[in-house]
Amino acid sequence: MKKRLTAVAIFMVLVFAASGLAQEPNTPVVSRRVTTPFTEQVQTSLKGVVHIMCPKWQGSGFVVGPRLIVTARHVVEGVEDFDITTWDGHHIHATKAISDKKHDVAFIWVDDLTCTLEKGQEIECQKVQHEIKLRPLETGSIKECVLGQNVYVIGSPYGKINFNALTVGIISGVDRDWSDAAGDDYGWNVAFTVDSAGHPGNSGCPVFTTDGVVRGILVGGFSPVLISVMPCDLFLEDLGMIQLMFAMGKYRFEEAPDSIALDVYTGYSWVCPKCEHKYTTDMLPTGECSCSECGHRVVFDPVKAEKPGKVEESTDSQED
Repeated sequence: MKKRLTAVAIFMVLVFAASGLAQEPNTPVVSRRVTTPFTEQVQTSLKGVVHIMCPKWQGSGFVVGPRLIVTARHVVEGVEDFDITTWDGHHIHATKAISDKKHDVAFIWVDDLTCTLEKGQEIECQKVQHEIKLRPLETGSIKECVLGQNVYVIGSPYGKINFNALTVGIISGVDRDWSDAAGDDYGWNVAFTVDSAGHPGNSGCPVFTTDGVVRGILVGGFSPVLISVMPCDLFLEDLGMIQLMFAMGKYRFEEAPDSIALDVYTGYSWVCPKCEHKYTTDMLPTGECSCSECGHRVVFDPVKAEKPGKVEESTDSQED
């Protein structure tokens, strides 16, 4: 008898439970958003990261002032037209840049913060014309960090299609000399390395420690997980002066040097590709120099053409 009552009780419970579900078929399932201190920090960090579109390539950067953006020098070389996308999809236009002539570091100044998107493009702006507020990130010294410390990177690997992409890793090396990889002109002899994955398009993006402080600028790598970073120490004390240089117009845009091929056997003359001034030298010019007439920079590329044969003098005598 007790077993029968127990079975009946279980059956009634199941019936009532089922009938309760049947009465409220549209009851939404409430899911709780899972966050951690790290993910919350990432949401804050990405608001200072930008995508940089140049006429022939793309890169990344980050905000350090109300109108000032940091990126890699090789992103701005030879460029004076930048389309910048902010973290939330707005666009602004910039035309001014200053490069560190000894390191792979550069700065872009935004004169006009008006969003350049037109109605119906990418995102729906609430106002037809409105200004964008850039969100500066905190920068700090790599000297405060240690080998093995956790880091994360936010940028645009392989272009804007992957804007706001996140990778994580550690500081894998300090005081690295990578000048052989990039040449002495880029100052990679003061790099530190991380194993956060990096790819073309990440150049110029910030490398953060987990406290949200930017410690360096991603500039390149030997592999996707052996990445070279320029430390923020290179400009920490100069940000005020850099902003003042832009504000006072004390900047000069420098084009990437033109490459001039010179035949190592047939002569040492060259013509400036900008002003067409002609030079003739007694020795084969090498490396990089500037035109004395217009200041345009050129880099010489010796070409080993086929060595001219010796012209033999004729021994034939003219008969009378």
